[in-house]
Amino acid sequence: MDKYELGHVHSDCNAFELWANNRAWFIDRGKFGGTIQEAQSGILVDGVGACSAKRNSWPSLPGKFIEYRENELAVIGCGDASFFYRWAKSPPPNGIIEEVKNHGFMWSDFYFPRDGEKMPEWMKYSPLTLDGYGKVHSLYRLNPVEKAFRTVVLVRGRYPFVLIADDFRKDDSPHRYTWFANVPYKNRIQVVAQDATSLILKHREDRHGPFLLINVLKANGLEKVRLNRDPNRLGKDTLLSERVEISTSRVTEPDFILLLYPFKQGAPMPTLRFEKNRVSVSIAHQVRSIWMKKDATGRTRLSVTDGTEAPAGF
Repeated sequence: MDKYELGHVHSDCNAFELWANNRAWFIDRGKFGGTIQEAQSGILVDGVGACSAKRNSWPSLPGKFIEYRENELAVIGCGDASFFYRWAKSPPPNGIIEEVKNHGFMWSDFYFPRDGEKMPEWMKYSPLTLDGYGKVHSLYRLNPVEKAFRTVVLVRGRYPFVLIADDFRKDDSPHRYTWFANVPYKNRIQVVAQDATSLILKHREDRHGPFLLINVLKANGLEKVRLNRDPNRLGKDTLLSERVEISTSRVTEPDFILLLYPFKQGAPMPTLRFEKNRVSVSIAHQVRSIWMKKDATGRTRLSVTDGTEAPAGF
């Protein structure tokens, strides 16, 4: 996010892109100020996401980067997108319009802690502004959620892979949740294998790969894993959209955890072993233990080791 004004914020809080083996797998189809969240990647609650589809909703509200760690085994980052879901600059197109004039949010509410230490005091406590002129606007309640954490782990090694954990909760009532991510444009991606919890994709023009394995390690109330080929015209983009969707039945928290493994033809496939608070991922002779623990805020803390000894705090 832009630390000083929201002029560079798009509707991509907690979104990700994945490129591997010289191929695009998940992309940001927007990169325009007025593009809605569904052109990126994220979570829908009963079919509704964040960032209003109206163009005058730009800029969307920021998220907050709350963790970043890296070592020789992995890079780990976590973002909090709850503010992005809860609030909008303009009235939502549907539902009850609830305006909050004196919201009281400061820029310091959104700093990554290390960045905030370097900011001058006057900047830390400047009001959150929504344009390039320093004007404090009203906010409108959009899609209130209790939590919207996404933790992404890039596991290093001869056979790199990605884990994505989404800790999401709207309220105490059950809802249908949909994890989604846009793939390159229509008819570019082909499903070569599928079962109840996984997909293997390839680019249609690549006869012998490379490939991408999408494996759902956890999703409470999992109903469907699919490549949705229904066309959507999103934002300024006039090309037709396709996206991977993982949907649940009505649950209070979906607790999505996914493994993404890009591989070439003939490469070894992951073998998974689940224990109480870790999953062991073995690919040929490469073994990584992914440790998981919920903290007091309800997000899943993750750590990676190359053995079976638990890291500190797990």
